[in-house]
Formats: sequence, structure tokens, C-alpha cells
Amino acid sequence: MINEVKKVLTNHVKKQPEFAWMNRLSSGVYQNALIDWKDAFTRYRSGKAGHPNFASRRNSQSFTVDSSSPKVLLKGGKLSRI
Repeated sequence: MINEVKKVLTNHVKKQPEFAWMNRLSSGVYQNALIDWKDAFTRYRSGKAGHPNFASRRNSQSFTVDSSSPKVLLKGGKLSRI
């Protein structure tokens, strides 16, 4: 199912004029979001976690470092306060 969502996002949604802003970001951003989404629902379906909820990052913002980029300043999986 996740592969079909990726195909629709890449081949249809990102090519629409109203979503042209999405092309300014790396595709890794969307790939990581979809992978996290898939993992959340997999844990939910297996009973390991509750229903996935939107996580507001208002007070404690976080981000994921994509280690496939050649210029990585931080190793993935480490907690750093900026």
C-alpha cells in the first residue's frame, strides 16, 4: 500500500500547479514521512500501540537527519539540543 501512495504522490500530486512548492523540498522528506506513517499503522494493527495521532511539535520541535545525504552533520538516532 505504501508504494502506491508514493507513486501517486510522485507521479500525480507533485505535478499539480497548486503543489509546486513540494518540489522545493528533498524527496527524502516525503519518503521518511510515509515510512513513519506506515510504521505507525503497522504498530497499531499489531496491537503494539494505540491509534496514531498527529504529533504537534509546537514546544518541542524535532527533525530527522537523513543519513543518505553526503553532507551529514549529525548521525541519525542521536538526541541533540539546538
